[in-house]
Amino acid sequence: MLYKLSLLVSLLFFTSPLLAQKYNYKSSSSKVLLKTQIEFKKAGANTGANKMTLALSNTESTSEFDAKTGQLTFSAPVKDFKFEQTKFQKTFQSAPMLKSKDYAFVVFKGKVVNYKRRMVRKNKSNEVTLEGMLTIRGITKPIKATGTLTRVNKTQLIGKAQFVIPDASMFASNQEEQKGLTEEAKVTVNAKVEVVYEKQAKK
Repeated sequence: MLYKLSLLVSLLFFTSPLLAQKYNYKSSSSKVLLKTQIEFKKAGANTGANKMTLALSNTESTSEFDAKTGQLTFSAPVKDFKFEQTKFQKTFQSAPMLKSKDYAFVVFKGKVVNYKRRMVRKNKSNEVTLEGMLTIRGITKPIKATGTLTRVNKTQLIGKAQFVIPDASMFASNQEEQKGLTEEAKVTVNAKVEVVYEKQAKK
């Protein structure tokens, strides 16, 4: 049971590293909180499915933000996701299907759709909408998110966003994974992200 749960969660967390780009704000700290809901389906029944929620966190992610264009990138190393329920941790990290050397990061590349430069010129919080591409285990899909962008002072910003993946089967890389994420269970992911950005000195 523990092994199957860990494999289902592991389907969500792998992609290639970020390509080098130029940004004038870089993260000094970050926090990702995941709530993964697994709904187990009973063969031949349409009701009565069992549900389970797994909580994970990651404080080793990195992000870069361009205050001129509103473009940003976010990269979360899979190996640094920690289960709130520690009994799942070892199985998650040792599962052979994870291929962490090839797909070591979850990556978002996108922009703040409603971005205005004045958002980083005054010490206030602004509601923002993000659009971009989310890559998990080499599979890239479009995604939208909502959040806030707050200027703390002249050199520091705080960005917060909430991403929702309503059905993880969209990131299945083969028929076997697709079957596991449709016939055996439905996996929904809610990710809350918070990043502290520090302004970089001009070169």
